[in-house]
Parts: sequence; C-alpha cells; structure tokens
Amino acid sequence: MRTLLIFFLGISSYLGLAQNSTYLTGKVLDAENFAVGSAFLKIPSTGISKYVNSEGQFTIKVPADKVFVIQVSVFGNSEVIKKSVGPFKAGSTNSQNFKFRKSFGLGTVDVIGRQREDEPLILIDPKKVKRFANTGGFEQTLKLIANIGTAGGELSSGYSVRGGNFDENLVYVNNIEIYRPFLVSTGQQEGLSVINADLVERVAFSAGGFQAKYGDKLSSVLDIKYREPDSFASTIQASFLGASVHFEDVSKNKKFSYLFGARYRSNQYLLGSLDVQGDYKPRFFDVQTLLKYDFTKKLSLSYLTTLSQNRYLVSPQSRQTSFGGFNEAFSLNVAFGGTELMEYTTWMNGVSLDYKYSKRLSLGLNTSSYTTSEREHFTVEGAYRLSELETNLGSDNFAEEKALLGIGYFIDHARNDLQAQVYTASHRGKLLSQHSKVEWGVGYTNELIRDRLKEWRYNDSSEYNVSTRGDANASNTIELDEFLKADIELASFRVNGFIQNSQLIKERNSLRATYGIRANYWSYNKENVISPRFNISFKPNKYHNDT
Repeated sequence: MRTLLIFFLGISSYLGLAQNSTYLTGKVLDAENFAVGSAFLKIPSTGISKYVNSEGQFTIKVPADKVFVIQVSVFGNSEVIKKSVGPFKAGSTNSQNFKFRKSFGLGTVDVIGRQREDEPLILIDPKKVKRFANTGGFEQTLKLIANIGTAGGELSSGYSVRGGNFDENLVYVNNIEIYRPFLVSTGQQEGLSVINADLVERVAFSAGGFQAKYGDKLSSVLDIKYREPDSFASTIQASFLGASVHFEDVSKNKKFSYLFGARYRSNQYLLGSLDVQGDYKPRFFDVQTLLKYDFTKKLSLSYLTTLSQNRYLVSPQSRQTSFGGFNEAFSLNVAFGGTELMEYTTWMNGVSLDYKYSKRLSLGLNTSSYTTSEREHFTVEGAYRLSELETNLGSDNFAEEKALLGIGYFIDHARNDLQAQVYTASHRGKLLSQHSKVEWGVGYTNELIRDRLKEWRYNDSSEYNVSTRGDANASNTIELDEFLKADIELASFRVNGFIQNSQLIKERNSLRATYGIRANYWSYNKENVISPRFNISFKPNKYHNDT
C-alpha cells in the first residue's frame, strides 16, 4: 500500500511539473523560406539543446518568466542566429520562427503518391520529381514512393519491382508501349531514359494488381502522359554531364500545338571514377516531338516520335582491387588491352486519333512502330596478378605486395548484332456513367526480330586452362570456356483484347471495385492466355484522408 501511495505521489508531482513547464515551438527557415532540417538549437543559460526534425520544426523547453538567449546554428555553416526571447508565462506554449540570411539549397521535398478515385494507381507529381537530381533517368525516382529496387546500378533506368526482372515492367507514353534496347547489359552502357521529364504532365504507377487494360507483363505499370501546351514555354539546362532543351507552344486558334525536347549526355566524368581505369567515350542523345491538331472539339489527331542514338566506347587499361581483412589482405591487378563498343539507334513513331462522341463516350485508334538497330562488339584481353599484401604495421613495406599467389590471362570476344521492328495497331473505348466507367480495347502487334550472336571466352590461370568443354587431353587445340553462336529470326504476331468496369459501390467511403478480363494470343507458341483481374479499394476514413 505504501509503495502504491509513493507511486501515485510521484506521478502527481511529475504531472504538476509538466503542467508548469514552458515550451517554445517554431520552425527554422533559410533565405528562400525552405525548411532547414539540420539546424541545432541551444539555450546557453540552461544548457538545454535540441535538433530540429526533417521539416525544420522544433519544440524545446525554455525558462519561464525571464528573458533568455537562444542560439540556432547549422553544422558546416559559419552563420549563427542569436536572439533574445521572452519572458514567457509559466506553463505556456509559445511560437517563434528563426530565419537564416543564406540559402541551404532546395530544402526538404516530400514526393508523395496519391491514389486516383477511379483506379488503383499511384499518381506522382512530376514537378516535385524533377527536383531530385539523378543519373539513372526518370524511372529511378520511383524508388522514393514505392518498394522498388535498382536493376543495373545507379546509371540505369531499369528498375526491379517485387523481385522481378527489369524487362517485366510495362511502360506507356500516351497509351503507346515503350521498349528498352534489347542488348543493354549494364547501366553505364544505357545512356538516357526513354522518358523526357521536361515533357511529362502526368505520372501513374502500379506495383502489381493492375487493371485489365494494361498488358500481360507481371511486375508493374508506369503510365506517362505528355503535356498539351496552352501557351509558349521553354527550358534550357546544362551541366558537366550534358544539356537539354525543350519548347512548347499552341497556335492562335488553339487547334495546333507542339511539344519538342532534345537531350545530350555524356557520363565520361562519372565513369572515370570506376575501378577499371581506361579511356571512356560515352555519347547519348535523343529528340522527342509531340504534335497535336484538333479538327473539331470532338476529333483530334496527335503524332509522337522519338529518335535516340547511344554510343558507348571504352578502351580499358588497368584495374587494381584490394580485398580481405586486417590479418589477411590481397591485391588483384589487371592489365587490359582491346576495346568495347556498344551502339544502338532506336526510332519510335505513334499516331493517335481520338474522338469524343459525347461527355460519356470516347473512342480512340492508335498505331505505332518501333525500330531498333543495335550492336555489341568487343575484344578485350587481360593479364592479372593475385598477390598477398603486407599487414604488419611495423614493416617498412606495409600495404605493399609481399608474396605472389598466382597469375592468369583471359580474353573476351563478341560480335552481336540485332535488328527489330515492332508494329502495333489498337482501338480503345471508354463509356462513363454516374457511378461506373467501362473500358474496352483490342490490339494487334507484329514483330520482326533478327539477332546474330557470336561470343566466346578463354580463361587461363597459372598456365592451366580452366575448361569445362571439350577433351582436356587433346593437344594443339584451344579449349574455350564459353562459346555461343546463333542466328535467330523471329516473325510473329500477337492479338489481345480486354474489357473492364470500375464501379463505385459506396460513395461515403469510396468503396470501389474494378474488375475485367484480358485475353492474349501469340503466334510463336500458339497459346491463348486469358487472365481475369479484380481489385477492390476503399477509404476507411474518407473525410480525414481528403482533408
């Protein structure tokens, strides 16, 4: 009983002190009114200090009934704010903001996805996404709002969703499916993303469970819509990595509009910091144009074209890598000879005819073509040496080679060429009612692909050929560790169709069901795949979410 009494007395004393505590809340800003998320506050007279949160906001305990000095500083910045504040009444909560005279950059930017009312897709604001500088292109910013991994490194526009491969993601621009180059193997060879962020108006993303109107790949859907200009605008950007420019305008009668963007980039400065030292000469550029003409208020025709040429040339010279622990360290030195050339040119054209019969019914006809010519040619040889390093701190030869463990030689060779042409024609329709949206579509795709492969690899370690092929006892022969040769020609067609409905069941909590069915036939395997799809969504507290 005595223990319980002491406990309640302690709680009462604590609550009494808490009620008499005086607090100061506020926000720390820079000269451009951006939040400073790394600011540090201190009251010298009491020794109380605190860091602000990522939004620049703070709540700090302060002395009551007297004037005191509070200091605000940022690590690495010489400017310190010293301000006398108070007196504040005991037990009160007061507000005070602090502002620096200099700018600390862009401040904190939150990239938040919001869901559309009529379909389960995450919408991303492209203006906010553009404020994040990255080397991998527009797609890399998806990692900020979804559980997405990088495929091919930071320089790549490829991404992995739920463990899937990068080529299992669907990408659409103005309802036209976009293809990535086929032969690209690493991000440093890839160059520019096919999506030009300067032209984007709307970005929608789904990481699975997407609707029947989207294609038959499994991982995700990225649906991009380019802008429809309403006035003249332009941007010009330049950096050590490249430059970009874009123009847009609309005619006086508002019937014709155009959107133009051009980009050039070279990753030479970035690639020069890799472990493999050599002569890097990457060059990537593309041009994109969207033209639209409105014949009437109901009928319009648009034309989208993209032309890109990417060339990656490197002559590796040497590589030095150290690895191991403190007691056992090793060094691998490689001397290279040869050249690697990766070059691909892609050209995409799309024509869309849209007809709005009424406010409820709209019809569309799309045709597109995709042409790519790619080559991957390299012959690279290397001689390597594996050594043990001196780990004795008292030795004059510390961190230098003390013993040779092995030597070896290898040569990689490839002459790969690919040409592909993909033609597509499709029809889509949409019918709206008060509580539902019915969509349907049919499409036809014709593919012509010619792929010539010739690759081989030879590896020799300490005068011993580590081979998995051929007769190891044969003399006067060279056994290749890997050999691949193929001449593939693929001519096939695909037919697909879908129908789906998005039904609002209960408006109070936005209970909505989206259901449909999709069918796909491919002449190559002569299989018809039918996939029903169903999605249900609701807002448990719609009023709170909307406000």
